[in-house]
Amino acid sequence: MQRKNKFVAAILALVLGTFGVHRFYLGDSKFGVIYILLFMFTAARFPITTLLGFFDFFRFMTMGQAEFDRRYNKRVPIGKQAGRPTRGQRNPYQRNRTKVEPVSAPKKNFRSKVNPYKKTAIKKYEEFDTEEAVKQLKKAIELEPDNKDLYFKLACAYSQLENVEDSIRYLDMAVRNGYKEFETIKTIEDLAYLRISSQYASFVANNFSLKKVPQLSAPKENLLDNDLILTQLNKLVELRKRGLLSEEEYVKEKQKLLNR
Repeated sequence: MQRKNKFVAAILALVLGTFGVHRFYLGDSKFGVIYILLFMFTAARFPITTLLGFFDFFRFMTMGQAEFDRRYNKRVPIGKQAGRPTRGQRNPYQRNRTKVEPVSAPKKNFRSKVNPYKKTAIKKYEEFDTEEAVKQLKKAIELEPDNKDLYFKLACAYSQLENVEDSIRYLDMAVRNGYKEFETIKTIEDLAYLRISSQYASFVANNFSLKKVPQLSAPKENLLDNDLILTQLNKLVELRKRGLLSEEEYVKEKQKLLNR
């Protein structure tokens, strides 16, 4: 089986992407047929497959070589090596993957508990067995639910699997647990697929958070300038101190004054 060339696939997507030729070149005949059917149904106005071809061209050009090989050359040998390295073999493209080194914990006088799933998850991830890495990372998080680096690595894994929803969800959890390497989030290759999504743009605009920050409405009037209301509030406080008003009655009367 002949290895696929990333740049050839990109040129085919740009020039002949309307007919799905690049999909047939990559061995993805199923999508190739879908491209042809879409072209037949939309050719009367504007073939939507032309836009899809442009999108695939941009995706191939921005995709790292290691990621391209993982997707389209994983069954094609490289000399004596297969697309996925076997035990003891080194993947020639593995050095291109950006590694996120976990922050080392301070030394303790006692031996900390070892998380057996963490090491396995990182190993599977570096071997491009991303689906198995996701399973191991989730088990590791069950033992270390506050480990920001595990959440970040899981976000990267889901981005590699083109699952935007889960990727940004775990990225949000990483930030909430203390992950502050925002420059890494903006540049790491493993999050490239997530960064082209609209959810990522909203996430960054919201200070790297999915949680919406409530906007406080401005008061209808400057209550501090209203001497009458201040006087009445002070009377309510005095009545509460004397025990003539219960806490519930005090809150209710105070709310009436403020809502005038």
